[in-house]
Amino acid sequence: QPILPGIALISVVKKGARYFGEKQKLNFHHFGIRKARFTLPIRPEDTFEVSLLCRISEGKLVATFKILLEGEMAGNGILEASARSES
Repeated sequence: QPILPGIALISVVKKGARYFGEKQKLNFHHFGIRKARFTLPIRPEDTFEVSLLCRISEGKLVATFKILLEGEMAGNGILEASARSES
């Protein structure tokens, strides 16, 4: 049974952070993961939920994320990125 690798899940989190940036008229770059933990396997056919709590401080995005599978915590962590204003 194949499972989604952590990098695929992080990619979904990153897309959510970019969407947040678009709404704030910010362009994020230099993404990094400060912390990530995956506790349940997610298969390609599974439906999962990603929750992001984003804040911007001193031109930097800090996004705390949770990944839920059928209501259970499947992963969590912190994504960071530098931000620059769109002109």
